Amino acid sequence: MEETVGQPADAVIAADQERPIQSGSDAAAAGTECDKQLEEQIEGHPFCEPWEDSDLVLTVEDDTFYVHRQILSLHSPVFKAMLNSQFKEATATVIPLPGKKENEVLDFLKALYLKGTAEITLKKVRHLLKLADEYQTQGVLDLCVKCLRDVPKYEDNVVTILFLATDTVMARNDCRLDGVRRECETLVEDMELADITGKSDFKNLNRDSMESVLVRRSKRLETCLKGVYPQLVGLVEYCLFMKLDRYASGEVSRCPQHFPRGGRNVNKANRDLVQRIRKCSVCRGMIQQLVSSSVKKQSTATASGYGFPVLSQSLGAGSRVTAPKEYLYGGSYHFDEELITLLKDIDKLY
Repeated sequence: MEETVGQPADAVIAADQERPIQSGSDAAAAGTECDKQLEEQIEGHPFCEPWEDSDLVLTVEDDTFYVHRQILSLHSPVFKAMLNSQFKEATATVIPLPGKKENEVLDFLKALYLKGTAEITLKKVRHLLKLADEYQTQGVLDLCVKCLRDVPKYEDNVVTILFLATDTVMARNDCRLDGVRRECETLVEDMELADITGKSDFKNLNRDSMESVLVRRSKRLETCLKGVYPQLVGLVEYCLFMKLDRYASGEVSRCPQHFPRGGRNVNKANRDLVQRIRKCSVCRGMIQQLVSSSVKKQSTATASGYGFPVLSQSLGAGSRVTAPKEYLYGGSYHFDEELITLLKDIDKLY
C-alpha cells in the first residue's frame, strides 16, 4: 500500500488557532491530543487504503485516495465521461488530480460518499462548491445549499455567504439559493459602506452581485434621506417658531423680510427654510443664533480657580481657562453652525 501523508501544515495551524489558549502541562497535553486526532483524521480516513472493492486511485499532492469508478460515474457526469471514453483515464488505475488540495478532495469525497452524515461548514463550502461545479456533482451541491440556507447570517459573514451563493454556475442557477441571496442583500442594506467593501470577499463578488449590493445600499440611504430631510427642516422651523414666541427671551432676532409683522402668523416664515438661508444673510444669522441659544454661556476661570479643568500643566497662575461647551439639552449628538451647510447640501440630493 502506498504511503499516505498527513494534513497540510496550514490546516494544522488553522486548527490550532481555533483552540483556546492554555498554559503549562495542560497546554502540552492538549497539543499532543490534538496532534493525535489530526493524524487519525488524515491517516485513518476511509480512502487512505483499498476498501470495499475500490478499483481506482486518485492522487492529490502527496496523498492517495482509493475510490470506486462506479460511484464516481454515478454521481458525476464529468467522471463518467472521463472513465467511460477513449481518454487514457478510462483504463488507468491511478488518476492524478493536479492543482487540487488533498484536504479539499478529502472533504469532497466525504460529501460524495457520506452525503447527509458529512460535516459541512461554511469554510468547507467554499471549495466544495468549486469541486461540485467542476465535476457536476448534484449531491455535493445539495449539501452546500443546505449549509448556506441554515447558517445564521450576520454582518461578519453575510458578504461571504452572498459570494458563495453567486460564485459558481451551479450555485447561481440554483433557485433554492434565491432566498439566501435576498436575505444577504437585505442585511447589506443596513451596513456601512466601509464595512461592506472592507470584507475580503466583496472584491470577489461577480459584477451583478456587486452592483446589486451597491444599488440596494444606495436606495436604502436615499429612502432614509427622503424621510429624514423634511423631518429635519420641520424641526428647525419649529425651533425658530418657539424662539420667536412672545414668551421667548429674544435670543433669536426675526428677519423682517421673511417674518413680517402685522399679521396673525408673525412667527411663521413666508418662504421655505432652505430658500431663506440660501439667499438671506439675516435668516442664516437666525440659525446661528438658534445654535448659540442651545449652548450654555461659556465661562472662564483662572487656573487656580475651581470648577473648570486646566487645559495644560504649563498654564501659570492667573491664566484664563475656557470651560468645555455644555449644551442645554441631553443626548450624544448636537447641532451646530454646520447645520446651514448640511441643509443646503441635503436639499440638492433631495
